Amino acid sequence: MGGLVAADYIVFGVLMFMSAAIGIFYSLVGGRQKTTKEYLLANRQMGLVPIALSLLVSFQSAIMILGYTAEIYLHGVIFWMTNVGVAIAIFLTGLAIVPFYRPLNLTSSFEYLERRFQSKAVSRVGSFMGLLGGILYMGTATYAPSTAVEAVTGFPLWMSILIASLVSTFYTSIGGMKAVLWTDVFQFLVMEAGIFAVLGKGLSVAGGIENVWNTVYDGGRMEVLILDPNPTTRHTFWGVVIGSAFTWFGVYATNQASIQRISTAKSKTQARWAVFLNIPGLLSLSIPVCLLGMIVYTYYTQLACDPMQSQENINSGNQMLSLFVSEIFESNPGVSGLFLATLFSGALSSNSSTMNGSAAIIWEDYFKPHFSHWPDWKQTLFTKTVVVIVGVLGMLVAFLCMTVGGPVTQISLSFGGATAGPLAGLFLLGGLFPWANWIGACVGALSSFGLLFWISIGAYVTKIKSYNPPVEPVPISGCHFTAENVTFDNVTSYMTSYMTSTGALETTSMGYLNGTESPGAEYTLTGLEYLYAISYMWYGCIGILLTLLVGMIVSLITGPTHPSDVDELYILPGYRRLFYGKSSKMLDFEKSDEICAGKKYEDVMLETFIERDSQDKSRKDSG
Repeated sequence: MGGLVAADYIVFGVLMFMSAAIGIFYSLVGGRQKTTKEYLLANRQMGLVPIALSLLVSFQSAIMILGYTAEIYLHGVIFWMTNVGVAIAIFLTGLAIVPFYRPLNLTSSFEYLERRFQSKAVSRVGSFMGLLGGILYMGTATYAPSTAVEAVTGFPLWMSILIASLVSTFYTSIGGMKAVLWTDVFQFLVMEAGIFAVLGKGLSVAGGIENVWNTVYDGGRMEVLILDPNPTTRHTFWGVVIGSAFTWFGVYATNQASIQRISTAKSKTQARWAVFLNIPGLLSLSIPVCLLGMIVYTYYTQLACDPMQSQENINSGNQMLSLFVSEIFESNPGVSGLFLATLFSGALSSNSSTMNGSAAIIWEDYFKPHFSHWPDWKQTLFTKTVVVIVGVLGMLVAFLCMTVGGPVTQISLSFGGATAGPLAGLFLLGGLFPWANWIGACVGALSSFGLLFWISIGAYVTKIKSYNPPVEPVPISGCHFTAENVTFDNVTSYMTSYMTSTGALETTSMGYLNGTESPGAEYTLTGLEYLYAISYMWYGCIGILLTLLVGMIVSLITGPTHPSDVDELYILPGYRRLFYGKSSKMLDFEKSDEICAGKKYEDVMLETFIERDSQDKSRKDSG
């Protein structure tokens, strides 16, 4: 496998420099990022397109590009059905969550929790999970493209992680939210260009779309209606649709990056459409990437040589697409560099969103209450310092991923589900149940969070795996093994490893290949092993439902809050009438932005909140 040539390095370098240049530009123009309002929220004056595209690429990165390919190559196209669940989550967020958040005038999403439950403890629990989930996601988003660089060029994995982390930290720290949004737009265009460049050449070398479809079908990888209700089956129709809907609702509805982008819009209508546009945006990325996975499988099936068995430097499905690109574009200088820029663009966009969002959380929730007297320049300098610190932490997590290994999609969604699920449950507990109190909220979220991390860590330590329905392995009859690099024992080891990863050696729907057993040995799950074998696709669902259940039980035991003590502003729109009736003094959330003698809707709602907050404080003081 050849490495990159000079043209590839030039293309890659220029595209990475453009991201840094955008950061430099926004550090020198406009307000020059001297206030926290500009640095964290772009003065709440951003347009529809940059908000929509930034929101999209904040969550769709190299993890999707590499992960989809690996999943389809190893297990089939069923994983693409997660997009149905993601679309459901996006629609619900735009429909119900955007009009809920806009009037609250939030910078940190966890300000809502403190106001709703009248407790800093709940806000701290939520922000801890949000920060942890974001930093973990940064690590996997950086690790994913770095594995591709190593596979194509032999460039050290640690060096790639270092470069990606430094570039994203640099332009985010100096350019603020405006730089983040506009680099996200640029990086989206780079991602689309790279994906379609590979797609066009890939279809040609694979013999056309009809041949690709037939090959994947004959290989048993077109099954999407796997209706197995068993939660220990890794991917089923129910898991990839319903499970992912829960997980991604937690991401879009409660993630700090999402809330900040909603807050940067000029109006509620614009913010809502920015969210809705993520559905076609998602499909514009996921459909061609899914097709790329099918093409890669077809290509190596036609060659009758699985690279995971024939090449020493390919040890993970995460590296399959990068190998494919290096082979088909060997005579086309520059394209491999564009592809690597595509992968790194996804990583940089995810990292920058997390860093800027984390700075907003840490400043607004932890430090602003004590240091609000600081001048604007000092507040902004502090948030820039936080960006750098978070960037370093994300880089350290990426190095940790080197030791964990495994499919990047599973790593990412396991971490995401373990944090996004309990966090979404916490917000829903406050927005749906006025009688939930702060004790129930804390206990519910922490119980759910603890259980899911216990499951994740337990599965990793015990090596218990969810069941994968067996599929036909990619043949190796066309491989050219040599005595220098592969022996008979090596080939046997390769086959055992590959068939284990695809589930071909598993013998029952409740079994897995124990690392200490001989190939093909039946193993029955017992006790806690059932828990560890639960598919990562259900983590978000478990997190939300367990938080709601435990939160309500504890609230009832410790003394529920009376609905009259909770301002209806903090109950989800359309749902609040169940508790406050038609006589509600709240303005209808579906009215236009231009109401009340020309005032903007958000201004009226903000005035309402300030007035009520002042009345609450007066009552407490008089009491």
